[in-house]
Parts: sequence; C-alpha cells; structure tokens
Amino acid sequence: METKSESLALNRDKTNHSKPFDTHSFSPDGYYQLIQAHVNSQFRNLHAHQEKLALLESFASKVPGVAIQRIAPDGTILSWNDASYDLYGHRPDSVLGKRFSDLLLETSSSEEFNNALQKTWQSGQTSALSCWLLQSVTGENRWVHGGFLTHTTVGLPKDIFTIQIDATAHHQAEVLLIQYKDDLALRVKERTEALHITNQKLQQEVEMRETAEKALRKSKENLEQVVQQRTARLNETMTELAHKHKELVEYKNNLEALNQELLETNKAVTVLARNIEKKKEAYQEKTAGIVMDKIMPVLKYLIQEEKKPSRQADLQVISTLLVEISTMANSSRDIIADLSPSEMKVAEMIKSGFSSDQIAQQLHLSISTIKSHRKNIRKKLNINKRKVNLENFLLQKLPPNS
Repeated sequence: METKSESLALNRDKTNHSKPFDTHSFSPDGYYQLIQAHVNSQFRNLHAHQEKLALLESFASKVPGVAIQRIAPDGTILSWNDASYDLYGHRPDSVLGKRFSDLLLETSSSEEFNNALQKTWQSGQTSALSCWLLQSVTGENRWVHGGFLTHTTVGLPKDIFTIQIDATAHHQAEVLLIQYKDDLALRVKERTEALHITNQKLQQEVEMRETAEKALRKSKENLEQVVQQRTARLNETMTELAHKHKELVEYKNNLEALNQELLETNKAVTVLARNIEKKKEAYQEKTAGIVMDKIMPVLKYLIQEEKKPSRQADLQVISTLLVEISTMANSSRDIIADLSPSEMKVAEMIKSGFSSDQIAQQLHLSISTIKSHRKNIRKKLNINKRKVNLENFLLQKLPPNS
C-alpha cells in the first residue's frame, strides 16, 4: 500500500518531471551529472528516506534512454525501469531479485563491477562513469557508459542506483575511427614513402633527361655535319647519274638497233634453214629413189646372174645396206614431219643425252611440260606401248648432228 509520503513524492514527481530529458543534448558524462544534480536538488526539501526513495524510483521510471536500476549491497536488482527493458530486453518481473553482474556481465567485467559497487557502498560517493560491455537477452553485446548514483542518509549510503547510457554506436564509431586513423596513418606512410621513391625517380629521370638532351644536342650537331656531307655527295652522285643516264639512253638505242638487225638476221637464217631442210629432204628422197629405182634392180640382176657364193654374199650385203640407207632416209623424213617444233627441240636434246630436268632448265619450262612432250614423242613414234629407250631410238631414227 502506498504511504502518504510516497504519494506526495509521486505527485511532486508528476508535477516537476512530466517533461522527459533529451538524451541527445549532452555527452554521457554531462548527462550523468545532470541527473545527479537534478536528484540532489529534489532532495533538499525531503527528509524521510521512503519519500526520497519513492521520488528516485519515480524519476528513474520516467527518464527515457537511460537504464536505471536500484541495486542491493550484494548486487541484487531491486528495481528495473522501462529504459532497461528497451536496452537489454529483460522484463522487470524476470530480473528482480537476480544479481546484476550474473545477468548482464561476463566474468571479467563482473568482478570489476562488484568491486566498484562495494567501494561505492563503503565511501558513499557517487562514482564516475566507466565503459562497460553488457549482453542483452538475445546475446547481443551492448557497450554502455555506466556508474553508481548514491542516496545517503547522515553521510552513509542508504540506496545505490546504477545508471547506463547506451554507447554501442559511439563505441563502434570510436573503433571505426581508430581503424580509419590507423589505416589513414598507414596510407599516409605508404604514400609518403611512395612519393619519396617517386621523387627520387623523378630526380634521376631529370638527370637522365639532361644527360640525354646534351647527348641529343651533340648528336644533332654531328648529324647536321653528316647531312651536309651526304648532301654534297648526293649532288655529286646526281650529276654522275645524269651522265650515266645519258650513256644508258645511247646504249639502249644502240641495243635496239642491234636487236632489229638480229631479228632481220634471224628471219634470214630461218628462211635459209627451211631452204636447207627442203633441199635435204629432196636430196634424201632423190637418194632413196636412185637406190630403190636404179641401183637395187641392177643388184638384183647381178645377184641372180652371179653364180659364185662369195659374190652373192657381197652383193647381198650391198643390197641390205642400200635398203637400210633408203629406209633411214624415209623414216627420218617422216619423224621430222610428224613432230612439232617444240617436240623436235626436246627430241634433239634427248638424243644428245640431256635429262628431263636439264631440258626444263635449258628451255625454261616446267618438268611436267617436258614429261608431256616426251609422252607425245613416244606416241608419234609408235613406241608408247613398247619398252624402248627413247634416246637410243632417236639416235637410230634421226640423222646425226652436223
């Protein structure tokens, strides 16, 4: 049941503290000092312990964003405001009667928290803010700025409230800031070293370029001298070429005149060769006619009239030789008549012992063309289907070279 003093404290609290604090207007230390100063100012006219306690608990329940708990000397939680639920996720009925350190702190932080709590109970002095790492009901780590606020009577602590202001975002920002600072320092160091190296390279490059420019100027001077010398030589060469060109034109004109003479001579030689060939053919025909028409009848008569065997044998040999002469004359004329000029050239060279590769080189023809001529020659001589050596055959059938 609510006592009269508690009712008065609550009414006073509703009158004076209906407007919540702005937790974003102060730093954690400033906000903590503001809460402490506000509580002390409200205690000036209050003397009864229960009245002060009711005021504190009413005040704690209405401060937004600041987790406030009343703690017993052994660390047991006696009160739990709405901000504590918002920050840690524990409902008031699940935490009352439990030790604060066991519920929210790790072992290493728990010992530090309990020592600070005992020191505050012994001294009665409000503690400064510290940075604590606590865990919410979901296991999420929460960094807070926390401290102890004392309620004393006659100089001795009667009640202690622990206050936490969420500093997780601030702590994460500090960690990131430190990381960024370290990263920036590393980058500045790397960039400084890189700039130093680049500066050295630039200095070396400047020196190299100055040296190269000196060498280039020297090379330019030498090149100008060489150009002048080459220009003079070129002018001399051009003059000499002009004279040579004039001589070449005269030589060309002479060659053209000589070539014309050679063409006319070639025509005359060709006509002469044809006349000789015709006379040769006529002579061969005449020789064959004399042998067959005049000499052979006489030989036949002599053979028939001569009774001596030795004489008959001699006459038979003469007859055979004359027939051979007549046959050779007629066959060579037929061969010359059947072969083309190109085939006749190839036949003459085969007869002279040239190979197909040599003939191709001499006549500036392909080896396949020479092979085609050889095939046509054998066909026209009717030996394409016989195993006869073409060179030997031509030696027998064609007249010997003069």
